[in-house]
Amino acid sequence: MPRHSMSEEELERTKSRILKEAGFIVGQSSLASLSMRTLAERVGLTPGALYRYFPSKKEMLHAYWDSGLKELSERIVAISSDEVEPVVAIRNMFAAYAEFCLEDPDRFRVIFLESDHSLDEGYFQQPAHLVPYEQLVERVAEAVEAGVFRPGDPHLLAQALWSAAHGAITLLITETGLPLSPPHDLLSIIIDTLMRGLLAKEP
Repeated sequence: MPRHSMSEEELERTKSRILKEAGFIVGQSSLASLSMRTLAERVGLTPGALYRYFPSKKEMLHAYWDSGLKELSERIVAISSDEVEPVVAIRNMFAAYAEFCLEDPDRFRVIFLESDHSLDEGYFQQPAHLVPYEQLVERVAEAVEAGVFRPGDPHLLAQALWSAAHGAITLLITETGLPLSPPHDLLSIIIDTLMRGLLAKEP
């Protein structure tokens, strides 16, 4: 019997389901535990059928990363484009970054916490994947140029801000034993404290 030809919508829906299950596997265990055979079992496909959607684990992960980073980039670019005031834009960027990470912890783990250099070597250095960071650096540079932030290398200042936010988000997602404060409260005080430290003078 000839195989049913899937519509573009059906194809994309099945791919999305495969990627979601891949994220779940990694989120519950690790990237090393993700195999195409295990993934095929999770989505009810034979390994051969799975390979018709993604020819390799590497291509499947790249599709997962592409989707997530594209969505993050769109959110960050939209904020930077809409907000004239750099300090407000920077704060809103971090709010959007936190929302992106916390709304899907499995996605956060797959993109930002797990790594396999045989699969991701050079991937995250591609210009399209650096858009969120470059947007942040651009707005930090504007704040420095305007005299709102103290003088300094915009890359270093942006990295300090992002490192703190990233660390807090990682703690919120991975720590299950501590009675942590609500995510919004914790992230707000961290970003506020850091940004006050970068101001050229206290308001």
